[in-house]
Amino acid sequence: MLNRFSPEEVSEKINDLLAEPTWGTRDLYQAILDALKELEGRLSDSYRTVDMVATEVSDMPLFSSIGKEDIERAITDLAGASQGAMTLRDQIIIVHVSHDELERRLEGLTRQSGEPRRQSGFREI
Repeated sequence: MLNRFSPEEVSEKINDLLAEPTWGTRDLYQAILDALKELEGRLSDSYRTVDMVATEVSDMPLFSSIGKEDIERAITDLAGASQGAMTLRDQIIIVHVSHDELERRLEGLTRQSGEPRRQSGFREI
């Protein structure tokens, strides 16, 4: 705004600033993983779609004004970083591993550590 002087330019810049999302990308990634977990066991005879996940995510207060394009871009990012654990093809999301394993593989994006696989059976004697 320091280099905008006319009232129209100032108004345009203020509108641009107000249009920026109030949520962070990491929060969105975690919300998508939470939505996929929430959908587990429901409608088990149908594939998970971007629309299903978008509905779950947009129901969360932080993401009430989010657009579907933002969610689809984030799902694409998650699928790309999942090391083959998740695939997005033609709006269909396929999760090839457990949700805990998916969270472990995406720890770099979400900064949330997933549940450990299991405790070690090794014991010192």
